Amino acid sequence: MKTSVSRLILSAAMAIGLTLRAWGQIQAGQIQAASVEGQVLKLVNSAPAVPVKDGDQLTESDTITTGANSGVVLVFMNGSSVKLGANSFLAIDEFKMDPLAEDVKMADFKDRKKGEPSVSKTNLNLVYGDMVGDVRRLNKSSSYSIKTPAGAAGIRGTIFRIVFRPDANGRAFFTVSTAEGLVVMQGVTAVEIPIPVGKEVVATVDIPEASAAPAATPAAPIAAPAAAPADAAATPAAATAPAATAPAAAAPTAATPAAAPTSAAAPAATTTPVAVKPAATPSAPVIVTQDIPAATKAIIVTATTNIAAAVQQTIFTPNPKAADDKAAADDKAAADKKAADDKAAADKKAADDKAVADKKAADDKAVADKKAADDKAAADKTAADKAAAVADQAAAEKAAVAPEVVAPAATPVATPVATPVATPVTTPIPLPKPTPPPIFVPVPTALTPGAGG
Repeated sequence: MKTSVSRLILSAAMAIGLTLRAWGQIQAGQIQAASVEGQVLKLVNSAPAVPVKDGDQLTESDTITTGANSGVVLVFMNGSSVKLGANSFLAIDEFKMDPLAEDVKMADFKDRKKGEPSVSKTNLNLVYGDMVGDVRRLNKSSSYSIKTPAGAAGIRGTIFRIVFRPDANGRAFFTVSTAEGLVVMQGVTAVEIPIPVGKEVVATVDIPEASAAPAATPAAPIAAPAAAPADAAATPAAATAPAATAPAAAAPTAATPAAAPTSAAAPAATTTPVAVKPAATPSAPVIVTQDIPAATKAIIVTATTNIAAAVQQTIFTPNPKAADDKAAADDKAAADKKAADDKAAADKKAADDKAVADKKAADDKAVADKKAADDKAAADKTAADKAAAVADQAAAEKAAVAPEVVAPAATPVATPVATPVATPVTTPIPLPKPTPPPIFVPVPTALTPGAGG
Protein backbone atom coordinates (compact mmCIF):
# COMPACT_ATOMS: atom_id res chain seq x y z
CA MET A 1 0.00 0.00 0.00
CA LYS A 2 2.78 2.43 0.94
CA THR A 3 4.56 1.68 -2.33
CA SER A 4 1.40 2.41 -4.37
CA VAL A 5 0.84 5.69 -2.55
CA SER A 6 4.46 6.71 -3.06
CA ARG A 7 4.28 5.98 -6.78
CA LEU A 8 1.03 7.95 -7.09
CA ILE A 9 2.59 10.97 -5.37
CA LEU A 10 5.67 10.70 -7.56
CA SER A 11 3.54 10.57 -10.73
CA ALA A 12 1.58 13.64 -9.65
CA ALA A 13 4.78 15.52 -8.92
CA MET A 14 6.16 14.64 -12.36
CA ALA A 15 2.95 15.84 -14.05
CA ILE A 16 3.09 19.14 -12.18
CA GLY A 17 6.75 19.54 -13.05
CA LEU A 18 6.16 18.93 -16.74
CA THR A 19 3.26 21.43 -16.74
CA LEU A 20 5.41 24.09 -15.09
CA ARG A 21 8.20 23.36 -17.55
CA ALA A 22 5.82 23.83 -20.49
CA TRP A 23 4.59 27.17 -19.20
CA GLY A 24 8.14 28.14 -18.28
CA GLN A 25 9.46 27.77 -21.85
CA ILE A 26 6.54 29.52 -23.59
CA GLN A 27 7.94 32.47 -25.56
CA ALA A 28 7.16 34.84 -28.41
CA GLY A 29 5.71 32.84 -31.27
CA GLN A 30 6.33 33.24 -34.98
CA ILE A 31 3.98 34.93 -37.46
CA GLN A 32 4.38 35.02 -41.25
CA ALA A 33 2.96 37.47 -43.75
CA ALA A 34 1.35 35.96 -46.85
CA SER A 35 -0.86 37.01 -49.77
CA VAL A 36 0.34 40.61 -49.51
CA GLU A 37 -1.74 42.94 -51.70
CA GLY A 38 -1.09 46.65 -52.27
CA GLN A 39 0.56 48.78 -49.60
CA VAL A 40 1.25 46.89 -46.37
CA LEU A 41 3.68 48.38 -43.85
CA LYS A 42 5.27 47.14 -40.63
CA LEU A 43 5.96 49.50 -37.74
CA VAL A 44 8.30 48.50 -34.92
CA ASN A 45 8.38 50.96 -32.06
CA SER A 46 9.76 54.25 -33.34
CA ALA A 47 11.61 52.78 -36.32
CA PRO A 48 10.59 53.88 -39.83
CA ALA A 49 7.82 51.84 -41.48
CA VAL A 50 9.02 49.11 -43.84
CA PRO A 51 7.04 47.36 -46.57
CA VAL A 52 5.84 43.85 -45.83
CA LYS A 53 6.47 41.08 -48.33
CA ASP A 54 5.25 37.50 -48.57
CA GLY A 55 7.19 35.29 -46.17
CA ASP A 56 8.28 38.10 -43.88
CA GLN A 57 8.60 37.07 -40.25
CA LEU A 58 6.59 39.04 -37.72
CA THR A 59 6.35 38.83 -33.97
CA GLU A 60 4.60 40.38 -31.01
CA SER A 61 5.01 44.17 -30.66
CA ASP A 62 4.89 44.57 -34.46
CA THR A 63 2.18 46.80 -35.96
CA ILE A 64 0.72 46.30 -39.44
CA THR A 65 -1.05 48.95 -41.52
CA THR A 66 -2.74 48.58 -44.89
CA GLY A 67 -3.61 51.20 -47.49
CA ALA A 68 -6.49 51.48 -49.90
CA ASN A 69 -7.25 48.33 -51.88
CA SER A 70 -4.65 46.49 -49.81
CA GLY A 71 -4.60 43.52 -47.52
CA VAL A 72 -2.45 40.80 -45.96
CA VAL A 73 -2.88 37.36 -44.40
CA LEU A 74 -1.09 36.83 -41.11
CA VAL A 75 -0.41 33.13 -40.39
CA PHE A 76 0.32 32.34 -36.75
CA MET A 77 2.49 29.44 -35.68
CA ASN A 78 -0.36 27.84 -33.70
CA GLY A 79 -2.33 27.29 -36.92
CA SER A 80 -4.62 30.33 -36.67
CA SER A 81 -4.75 33.07 -39.32
CA VAL A 82 -6.32 36.48 -39.95
CA LYS A 83 -6.94 38.46 -43.14
CA LEU A 84 -6.43 42.17 -42.49
CA GLY A 85 -8.53 44.28 -44.86
CA ALA A 86 -7.82 47.61 -46.49
CA ASN A 87 -7.36 50.83 -44.50
CA SER A 88 -6.64 48.94 -41.30
CA PHE A 89 -4.29 49.31 -38.36
CA LEU A 90 -3.51 46.16 -36.33
CA ALA A 91 -1.10 45.96 -33.39
CA ILE A 92 0.15 42.52 -32.36
CA ASP A 93 0.24 43.10 -28.62
CA GLU A 94 1.09 39.52 -27.65
CA PHE A 95 1.59 36.11 -29.24
CA LYS A 96 3.30 33.42 -27.21
CA MET A 97 3.55 29.66 -27.46
CA ASP A 98 6.07 26.83 -27.08
CA PRO A 99 9.03 27.09 -29.48
CA LEU A 100 9.39 24.70 -32.39
CA ALA A 101 12.10 22.05 -32.55
CA GLU A 102 11.63 21.28 -36.23
CA ASP A 103 10.05 22.70 -39.37
CA VAL A 104 6.27 22.82 -39.31
CA LYS A 105 4.16 22.96 -42.47
CA MET A 106 0.81 24.60 -41.93
CA ALA A 107 -0.54 22.39 -44.71
CA ASP A 108 -0.17 19.46 -42.31
CA PHE A 109 -2.92 21.04 -40.19
CA LYS A 110 -5.67 20.65 -42.76
CA ASP A 111 -8.32 19.84 -40.18
CA ARG A 112 -8.77 23.09 -38.27
CA LYS A 113 -10.93 21.34 -35.67
CA LYS A 114 -8.07 19.14 -34.48
CA GLY A 115 -6.75 21.94 -32.34
CA GLU A 116 -3.51 23.84 -32.07
CA PRO A 117 -0.20 22.02 -31.53
CA SER A 118 0.50 23.56 -28.10
CA VAL A 119 -0.64 26.13 -25.55
CA SER A 120 -0.70 29.71 -26.84
CA LYS A 121 -1.74 33.23 -25.85
CA THR A 122 -2.83 35.79 -28.46
CA ASN A 123 -3.82 39.43 -27.90
CA LEU A 124 -4.43 41.62 -30.96
CA ASN A 125 -5.47 45.28 -31.08
CA LEU A 126 -7.52 46.44 -34.06
CA VAL A 127 -7.11 50.20 -33.74
CA TYR A 128 -9.30 50.66 -36.80
CA GLY A 129 -10.25 48.70 -39.92
CA ASP A 130 -11.61 45.22 -40.48
CA MET A 131 -10.32 41.69 -40.29
CA VAL A 132 -11.52 38.14 -40.85
CA GLY A 133 -10.15 35.41 -38.60
CA ASP A 134 -9.90 31.64 -38.98
CA VAL A 135 -8.81 30.44 -35.56
CA ARG A 136 -7.99 26.81 -34.90
CA ARG A 137 -9.76 25.18 -31.96
CA LEU A 138 -7.76 26.33 -28.96
CA ASN A 139 -6.40 24.25 -26.11
CA LYS A 140 -8.19 24.65 -22.78
CA SER A 141 -5.30 26.71 -21.39
CA SER A 142 -4.96 28.95 -24.47
CA SER A 143 -6.53 32.36 -24.98
CA TYR A 144 -7.29 34.54 -28.02
CA SER A 145 -8.63 38.08 -27.79
CA ILE A 146 -9.02 40.99 -30.18
CA LYS A 147 -9.66 44.43 -28.71
CA THR A 148 -10.74 47.71 -30.29
CA PRO A 149 -11.18 51.21 -28.84
CA ALA A 150 -14.85 50.34 -28.28
CA GLY A 151 -14.60 46.81 -26.88
CA ALA A 152 -13.13 43.37 -27.48
CA ALA A 153 -14.00 39.96 -28.88
CA GLY A 154 -13.14 36.71 -27.14
CA ILE A 155 -12.43 33.85 -29.55
CA ARG A 156 -12.63 30.10 -28.84
CA GLY A 157 -11.91 28.51 -32.22
CA THR A 158 -14.07 29.97 -34.96
CA ILE A 159 -14.44 31.91 -38.21
CA PHE A 160 -15.38 35.52 -37.56
CA ARG A 161 -15.20 39.09 -38.83
CA ILE A 162 -14.51 42.20 -36.77
CA VAL A 163 -14.93 45.78 -37.97
CA PHE A 164 -14.17 49.01 -36.14
CA ARG A 165 -14.69 52.19 -38.15
CA PRO A 166 -14.82 55.66 -36.55
CA ASP A 167 -16.34 58.57 -38.41
CA ALA A 168 -15.64 62.31 -38.30
CA ASN A 169 -18.52 63.00 -35.90
CA GLY A 170 -17.12 61.22 -32.85
CA ARG A 171 -19.04 58.00 -33.48
CA ALA A 172 -17.80 54.52 -34.37
CA PHE A 173 -19.31 51.24 -35.46
CA PHE A 174 -17.98 48.08 -33.80
CA THR A 175 -19.26 44.92 -35.50
CA VAL A 176 -18.55 41.28 -34.67
CA SER A 177 -19.88 38.53 -36.96
CA THR A 178 -19.74 34.79 -36.17
CA ALA A 179 -19.65 32.51 -39.21
CA GLU A 180 -18.61 29.45 -37.23
CA GLY A 181 -17.76 28.52 -33.64
CA LEU A 182 -18.04 30.74 -30.59
CA VAL A 183 -17.40 34.50 -30.22
CA VAL A 184 -18.39 36.90 -27.45
CA MET A 185 -18.36 40.71 -27.52
CA GLN A 186 -16.74 42.14 -24.42
CA GLY A 187 -16.34 45.58 -22.85
CA VAL A 188 -19.18 47.32 -24.64
CA THR A 189 -21.67 46.45 -21.91
CA ALA A 190 -21.35 45.34 -18.32
CA VAL A 191 -21.78 41.70 -19.40
CA GLU A 192 -20.45 39.69 -22.32
CA ILE A 193 -22.66 39.42 -25.40
CA PRO A 194 -22.57 35.92 -26.96
CA ILE A 195 -22.85 35.94 -30.74
CA PRO A 196 -24.41 32.76 -32.21
CA VAL A 197 -23.39 31.30 -35.55
CA GLY A 198 -24.93 33.23 -38.44
CA LYS A 199 -25.43 36.38 -36.34
CA GLU A 200 -23.59 39.63 -35.90
CA VAL A 201 -23.72 42.30 -33.21
CA VAL A 202 -23.33 45.96 -34.17
CA ALA A 203 -22.47 48.46 -31.43
CA THR A 204 -22.74 52.14 -32.27
CA VAL A 205 -20.66 54.05 -29.73
CA ASP A 206 -19.22 57.48 -29.06
CA ILE A 207 -15.45 57.88 -29.27
CA PRO A 208 -14.42 59.54 -25.99
CA GLU A 209 -11.16 60.94 -27.34
CA ALA A 210 -10.14 62.58 -30.61
CA SER A 211 -7.68 59.81 -31.44
CA ALA A 212 -7.49 56.21 -32.47
CA ALA A 213 -6.22 55.11 -29.07
CA PRO A 214 -8.29 52.51 -27.19
CA ALA A 215 -11.29 54.14 -25.62
CA ALA A 216 -12.65 53.85 -22.14
CA THR A 217 -15.52 51.48 -21.59
CA PRO A 218 -18.68 53.16 -22.90
CA ALA A 219 -21.76 53.66 -20.80
CA ALA A 220 -24.37 50.96 -20.43
CA PRO A 221 -26.32 50.24 -23.63
CA ILE A 222 -29.88 51.17 -24.35
CA ALA A 223 -32.42 49.07 -26.15
CA ALA A 224 -32.44 49.71 -29.87
CA PRO A 225 -35.03 48.26 -32.22
CA ALA A 226 -32.92 49.25 -35.19
CA ALA A 227 -30.84 46.86 -37.26
CA ALA A 228 -27.19 47.60 -37.98
CA PRO A 229 -25.85 48.50 -41.41
CA ALA A 230 -25.62 45.69 -43.91
CA ASP A 231 -21.84 45.88 -43.71
CA ALA A 232 -20.41 47.48 -40.59
CA ALA A 233 -17.41 48.69 -42.53
CA ALA A 234 -19.67 51.13 -44.28
CA THR A 235 -21.20 54.27 -42.85
CA PRO A 236 -24.74 53.85 -41.49
CA ALA A 237 -26.33 55.59 -44.44
CA ALA A 238 -29.98 55.00 -45.17
CA ALA A 239 -29.07 53.07 -48.31
CA THR A 240 -27.30 50.29 -46.37
CA ALA A 241 -30.16 49.24 -44.08
CA PRO A 242 -33.92 49.65 -43.80
CA ALA A 243 -34.72 53.27 -43.14
CA ALA A 244 -37.02 52.42 -40.23
CA THR A 245 -34.33 50.57 -38.29
CA ALA A 246 -30.95 52.02 -39.26
CA PRO A 247 -28.98 54.23 -36.85
CA ALA A 248 -28.88 57.94 -37.56
CA ALA A 249 -27.11 58.62 -40.82
CA ALA A 250 -23.77 60.39 -40.90
CA ALA A 251 -22.34 62.44 -43.73
CA PRO A 252 -19.87 60.39 -45.80
CA THR A 253 -16.21 61.17 -45.31
CA ALA A 254 -13.02 59.96 -46.90
CA ALA A 255 -12.84 57.22 -44.27
CA THR A 256 -16.52 56.31 -44.31
CA PRO A 257 -18.03 55.95 -47.77
CA ALA A 258 -21.79 55.82 -48.13
CA ALA A 259 -22.00 52.40 -49.78
CA ALA A 260 -21.09 49.05 -48.27
CA PRO A 261 -18.13 47.23 -49.81
CA THR A 262 -18.81 44.08 -51.78
CA SER A 263 -15.39 42.43 -51.43
CA ALA A 264 -12.72 41.83 -48.82
CA ALA A 265 -11.20 45.22 -49.59
CA ALA A 266 -12.39 48.02 -47.31
CA PRO A 267 -13.30 51.53 -48.54
CA ALA A 268 -10.45 53.76 -49.56
CA ALA A 269 -8.93 55.81 -46.75
CA THR A 270 -5.62 57.04 -45.47
CA THR A 271 -3.41 54.67 -43.49
CA THR A 272 -3.45 56.85 -40.40
CA PRO A 273 -6.14 56.89 -37.73
CA VAL A 274 -9.13 59.05 -38.54
CA ALA A 275 -9.14 62.19 -36.44
CA VAL A 276 -12.59 62.19 -34.92
CA LYS A 277 -14.40 64.90 -33.08
CA PRO A 278 -15.26 63.78 -29.56
CA ALA A 279 -18.92 63.90 -28.68
CA ALA A 280 -19.79 66.61 -26.22
CA THR A 281 -21.70 64.19 -24.02
CA PRO A 282 -21.12 60.51 -24.82
CA SER A 283 -24.40 58.74 -25.32
CA ALA A 284 -25.14 55.17 -24.39
CA PRO A 285 -24.07 52.63 -27.05
CA VAL A 286 -26.76 51.18 -29.27
CA ILE A 287 -26.53 47.38 -29.51
CA VAL A 288 -28.18 45.56 -32.40
CA THR A 289 -28.14 41.80 -33.09
CA GLN A 290 -29.03 40.71 -36.61
CA ASP A 291 -28.41 38.04 -39.23
CA ILE A 292 -25.12 38.36 -41.08
CA PRO A 293 -25.88 40.33 -44.27
CA ALA A 294 -25.16 38.68 -47.61
CA ALA A 295 -22.41 41.22 -48.40
CA THR A 296 -20.60 40.40 -45.16
CA LYS A 297 -20.94 36.66 -45.82
CA ALA A 298 -19.30 37.19 -49.21
CA ILE A 299 -16.44 39.11 -47.60
CA ILE A 300 -15.90 36.28 -45.06
CA VAL A 301 -15.93 33.60 -47.78
CA THR A 302 -13.41 35.51 -49.91
CA ALA A 303 -11.14 36.15 -46.92
CA THR A 304 -11.19 32.53 -45.69
CA THR A 305 -10.39 31.35 -49.22
CA ASN A 306 -7.37 33.66 -49.26
CA ILE A 307 -6.37 32.41 -45.83
CA ALA A 308 -6.58 28.74 -46.90
CA ALA A 309 -4.38 29.40 -49.93
CA ALA A 310 -1.81 31.28 -47.84
CA VAL A 311 -1.69 28.61 -45.14
CA GLN A 312 -0.89 25.91 -47.70
CA GLN A 313 2.31 27.77 -48.63
CA THR A 314 3.50 28.62 -45.11
CA ILE A 315 6.33 26.80 -43.36
CA PHE A 316 7.70 27.80 -39.98
CA THR A 317 11.39 27.16 -39.33
CA PRO A 318 12.52 27.39 -35.72
CA ASN A 319 15.39 29.72 -34.94
CA PRO A 320 18.52 27.95 -33.66
CA LYS A 321 18.26 29.31 -30.12
CA ALA A 322 14.64 28.26 -29.80
CA ALA A 323 15.50 24.83 -31.15
CA ASP A 324 18.46 24.53 -28.80
CA ASP A 325 16.39 25.71 -25.85
CA LYS A 326 13.63 23.24 -26.65
CA ALA A 327 16.13 20.43 -27.20
CA ALA A 328 17.77 21.24 -23.86
CA ALA A 329 14.40 21.37 -22.16
CA ASP A 330 13.39 18.07 -23.76
CA ASP A 331 16.71 16.48 -22.71
CA LYS A 332 16.23 17.73 -19.16
CA ALA A 333 12.68 16.46 -19.12
CA ALA A 334 13.86 13.08 -20.42
CA ALA A 335 16.66 12.99 -17.82
CA ASP A 336 14.24 13.96 -15.05
CA LYS A 337 11.80 11.30 -16.20
CA LYS A 338 14.56 8.68 -16.37
CA ALA A 339 15.75 9.64 -12.89
CA ALA A 340 12.20 9.44 -11.60
CA ASP A 341 11.66 6.09 -13.34
CA ASP A 342 14.96 4.77 -11.98
CA LYS A 343 14.06 5.92 -8.47
CA ALA A 344 10.64 4.37 -8.77
CA ALA A 345 12.22 1.11 -9.99
CA ALA A 346 14.78 1.18 -7.15
CA ASP A 347 12.07 1.88 -4.59
CA LYS A 348 9.98 -0.95 -5.99
CA LYS A 349 12.94 -3.35 -5.95
CA ALA A 350 13.76 -2.36 -2.37
CA ALA A 351 10.14 -2.84 -1.38
CA ASP A 352 9.99 -6.21 -3.16
CA ASP A 353 13.28 -7.33 -1.57
CA LYS A 354 12.02 -6.29 1.86
CA ALA A 355 8.79 -8.16 1.28
CA VAL A 356 10.75 -11.29 0.30
CA ALA A 357 13.03 -10.93 3.34
CA ASP A 358 10.07 -10.38 5.65
CA LYS A 359 8.33 -13.46 4.24
CA LYS A 360 11.49 -15.57 4.61
CA ALA A 361 11.93 -14.39 8.19
CA ALA A 362 8.30 -15.21 8.94
CA ASP A 363 8.63 -18.64 7.31
CA ASP A 364 11.87 -19.34 9.22
CA LYS A 365 10.22 -18.31 12.49
CA ALA A 366 7.25 -20.55 11.77
CA VAL A 367 9.58 -23.50 11.07
CA ALA A 368 11.58 -22.78 14.25
CA ASP A 369 8.43 -22.48 16.34
CA LYS A 370 7.11 -25.78 14.96
CA LYS A 371 10.43 -27.53 15.63
CA ALA A 372 10.49 -26.20 19.19
CA ALA A 373 6.92 -27.40 19.75
CA ASP A 374 7.74 -30.84 18.28
CA ASP A 375 10.91 -31.10 20.41
CA LYS A 376 8.98 -30.18 23.55
CA ALA A 377 6.26 -32.74 22.77
CA ALA A 378 8.91 -35.43 22.20
CA ALA A 379 10.70 -34.53 25.46
CA ASP A 380 7.45 -34.56 27.40
CA LYS A 381 6.62 -38.00 25.96
CA THR A 382 10.08 -39.34 26.81
CA ALA A 383 9.77 -38.09 30.39
CA ALA A 384 6.31 -39.63 30.74
CA ASP A 385 7.52 -42.98 29.35
CA LYS A 386 10.49 -42.96 31.74
CA ALA A 387 8.26 -42.22 34.72
CA ALA A 388 5.93 -45.06 33.71
CA ALA A 389 8.88 -47.48 33.42
CA VAL A 390 10.16 -46.51 36.88
CA ALA A 391 6.69 -47.09 38.36
CA ASP A 392 6.42 -50.47 36.68
CA GLN A 393 9.84 -51.54 38.02
CA ALA A 394 8.96 -50.46 41.55
CA ALA A 395 5.75 -52.44 41.43
CA ALA A 396 7.58 -55.54 40.23
CA GLU A 397 10.14 -55.33 43.00
CA LYS A 398 7.40 -55.02 45.62
CA ALA A 399 5.55 -58.03 44.25
CA ALA A 400 8.67 -60.18 44.53
CA VAL A 401 9.07 -59.46 48.29
CA ALA A 402 5.44 -60.18 49.49
CA PRO A 403 2.87 -62.58 48.04
CA GLU A 404 0.39 -61.00 46.12
CA VAL A 405 -2.84 -60.54 47.95
CA VAL A 406 -5.66 -61.11 45.72
CA ALA A 407 -8.62 -59.16 46.72
CA PRO A 408 -11.84 -61.13 46.67
CA ALA A 409 -13.85 -60.48 43.76
CA ALA A 410 -16.68 -58.28 44.54
CA THR A 411 -20.07 -59.92 44.37
CA PRO A 412 -22.09 -58.07 41.98
CA VAL A 413 -25.12 -56.63 43.58
CA ALA A 414 -28.16 -57.41 41.63
CA THR A 415 -30.45 -54.59 41.25
CA PRO A 416 -33.93 -55.77 42.22
CA VAL A 417 -36.43 -55.39 39.53
CA ALA A 418 -39.81 -54.41 40.72
CA THR A 419 -42.34 -56.76 39.23
CA PRO A 420 -45.87 -55.56 39.43
CA VAL A 421 -48.13 -58.03 41.38
CA ALA A 422 -51.58 -58.45 40.14
CA THR A 423 -54.16 -58.02 42.84
CA PRO A 424 -56.44 -61.16 42.84
CA VAL A 425 -60.09 -60.72 42.93
CA THR A 426 -61.39 -62.90 45.84
CA THR A 427 -64.89 -64.30 46.01
CA PRO A 428 -66.16 -64.73 49.58
CA ILE A 429 -66.40 -68.45 50.56
CA PRO A 430 -68.98 -69.37 53.19
CA LEU A 431 -67.44 -70.71 56.36
CA PRO A 432 -68.48 -74.24 57.49
CA LYS A 433 -70.80 -74.34 60.36
CA PRO A 434 -69.03 -75.36 63.60
CA THR A 435 -69.52 -78.90 64.79
CA PRO A 436 -70.92 -78.96 68.33
CA PRO A 437 -68.81 -80.71 70.88
CA PRO A 438 -69.96 -84.30 71.95
CA ILE A 439 -72.16 -84.66 74.97
CA PHE A 440 -71.01 -87.15 77.50
CA VAL A 441 -73.79 -88.84 79.73
CA PRO A 442 -72.57 -90.68 82.81
CA VAL A 443 -73.70 -94.33 83.09
CA PRO A 444 -74.02 -95.94 86.53
CA THR A 445 -71.92 -98.85 87.16
CA ALA A 446 -71.87 -101.62 89.83
CA LEU A 447 -68.90 -100.32 91.35
CA THR A 448 -70.45 -97.18 92.23
CA PRO A 449 -70.65 -96.75 96.00
CA GLY A 450 -74.04 -96.52 97.51
CA ALA A 451 -75.74 -98.37 94.85
CA GLY A 452 -78.15 -101.19 96.22
CA GLY A 453 -76.57 -101.46 99.45
